Amino acid sequence: MAGVLILLGTALLLTGCGRFSGVSGQEPGDPTGEYLPEDAFAGMITDYHFDEDGTLQSLSIHFNGFEDSEEYHPVYDYDLEIRVTEDTRITAEFPGLEPERFLSGDFGKVYIEGTGARENDAEGIVYRADLIHLNEVLTGETAEMDDGTKLRIWTVYHGREYESPEGKRILIVDDTDAPDFVTWPAAELDQKAQEQISKWYESQGTLYDESAELKKVWEEYVRQGKPSSFMEGYLSQTPMVKAYNDRYLFYETELSMPGTQGRSNQVELGAVFEKATGQKVDTLSLFTVAPEEVGPTLIRMAGVKDPALGKELEEAFRPEYILFRDPDFGLVYPPETLPSHPDSYAIWFKYDENIRSILKPEAVPKLH
Repeated sequence: MAGVLILLGTALLLTGCGRFSGVSGQEPGDPTGEYLPEDAFAGMITDYHFDEDGTLQSLSIHFNGFEDSEEYHPVYDYDLEIRVTEDTRITAEFPGLEPERFLSGDFGKVYIEGTGARENDAEGIVYRADLIHLNEVLTGETAEMDDGTKLRIWTVYHGREYESPEGKRILIVDDTDAPDFVTWPAAELDQKAQEQISKWYESQGTLYDESAELKKVWEEYVRQGKPSSFMEGYLSQTPMVKAYNDRYLFYETELSMPGTQGRSNQVELGAVFEKATGQKVDTLSLFTVAPEEVGPTLIRMAGVKDPALGKELEEAFRPEYILFRDPDFGLVYPPETLPSHPDSYAIWFKYDENIRSILKPEAVPKLH
């Protein structure tokens, strides 16, 4: 199919960032496809159809999902044919979903989304595809749990998804993002400054153990009896600009990790960079008190009355727990950091005269 146009890096988000979810106990939609979109389709490939020369002619896909807004009627369990022509564009956004391999039928399970005119013929509901976007693919690789269960691994546009043998999604992993250079004023940094900040975050690396987190989520799923209502875990790590002034950019690494009972543990870790050079700044150097006194001073200013808690806070203190934001200044301890507080523990201050008395003037962000 020499005429097929192949594009990489083009996102088509018809259904959000995941597959449609099935709805149990519902009757199938109208078999004529009356309530399906006129010009868009989505579903899991169930078969590839080639001509005698080995050229891909069409795909059979299964659509299982719903629209519950007032504008759409529910639709469930459709088998659709997607016809491929020389004008069909094939797109993929991430490594591992090479369109060339897709055209040869080299993949197994692939979830696709696309656009094209819908038509009904004797063979059923057909879409003549203008665009097919490869959204998710079952890699064939597995991750083995301690009990011997092998979880399937899907490659998706944001990273990976782990799926149980029953088809239940267990963990979503968003690959570590690059630092935010889109939010103003980070967007105005010169190339060298951006490179310096990127190098620092590359050296920081991934702050979670993916294998360990996966096993924890799996054990929780098994402990609950493998319910269909189980909320999958989520892993992500994203550096974002939270505040700035004429001299500094105040970043935070937003880390999301699975908790229990469908909860997510959120961790925010601060870092400060020179706007002019992108060089990392020692956070403790932004205070007027001695570096070893920054933690104890902030804890005293917070008015912590419990001596035992005060001791825990001082012993666990790390500079990256200091967060410069607009309009608040915080000292935030991640979950499971303090023996007496399994959840996160946050102390927030206003940039009043007390805080300004221990901060150097150039360390105060612009407040809006």
